[in-house]
Amino acid sequence: MLYLGCCILDADSGMLYLGCCILDAPADLSPVSLAGHVPCGLICHPDREHILYPLGCTVVIQHLDTKKQSFLHGHANNVSCVVVSRDGMDVASGQVTCIGFKADIILWDFPKQELLARLSLHKGKVEGLSFSPRGIYLVSLGGQDDGRVMVWDVSKREVVCGSPASPRSAGNANVVMCSSCRDEMFVTAGNFTIRVWELDTATKKIHPSECYAGQLRRITVCVQMTDDDDDFYLGTTSGDVLKVNTSSKVVTACGPQQKKFSMVSSSSVTPILSLSCSLLVTESRATCGRTITKRILRLTLFLRCQFLVSRS
Repeated sequence: MLYLGCCILDADSGMLYLGCCILDAPADLSPVSLAGHVPCGLICHPDREHILYPLGCTVVIQHLDTKKQSFLHGHANNVSCVVVSRDGMDVASGQVTCIGFKADIILWDFPKQELLARLSLHKGKVEGLSFSPRGIYLVSLGGQDDGRVMVWDVSKREVVCGSPASPRSAGNANVVMCSSCRDEMFVTAGNFTIRVWELDTATKKIHPSECYAGQLRRITVCVQMTDDDDDFYLGTTSGDVLKVNTSSKVVTACGPQQKKFSMVSSSSVTPILSLSCSLLVTESRATCGRTITKRILRLTLFLRCQFLVSRS
């Protein structure tokens, strides 16, 4: 097993531990790491034999065993996001461009490593991309100067519909994530906004539902759906993780809980930049002759670091 960039958040103390380690790996296998400015930029392909990541105007595909690299060329400016469909057949990448100019989304055929289509509607920057569970739709989120969310038909290579991503009373949406089970549902979140969207295939319109967060005002930087779609989790710049119920559209939990009257400076806050499916585990360790059992929340941080590869 290879755990890349895994971090552990102690739910009791609120301490965040970072690290990169290899467990049960061959002696000749070295850690994989990526330093870059693209959130969730390091992606493990579903075949668990390749990784993908942006490098300037290109997307790099690297084989984990042979280290052989291939490159997807087509963008005229820096790549801002990359996503892979669940079956691994399609890859989508978005880019940054000058203000007022269209920022391309490129669909790639992964097996052939060829350009399939160029989708151009967003302006300035493509902030995020997400494939629906069966790969029927691709949802794209525009940057600050665009502010729109678009749904694309992957097979027809055309836009289905679009809408402003956030209400006027809120800030910009930063992240987008499709449902784990349904092709017609996805989530957007950002500066004081959390929305669950439904696609009406008959009218070709998308309808947002605002999520109620009470007095909580957070800036979301990552989102992760559970496998059954019952809930989704939001990572924030303040270090909190919000749990939202998909059906009721209500924030049902927020953690880790800070101790009452504790003094927390802004410099001690660690933003959660990426989330994997939340997993509560029990850890036992010996300290000063006694065993302490703690419940810890395993998270991943920075550039899709929930990356877990099974090696034969």
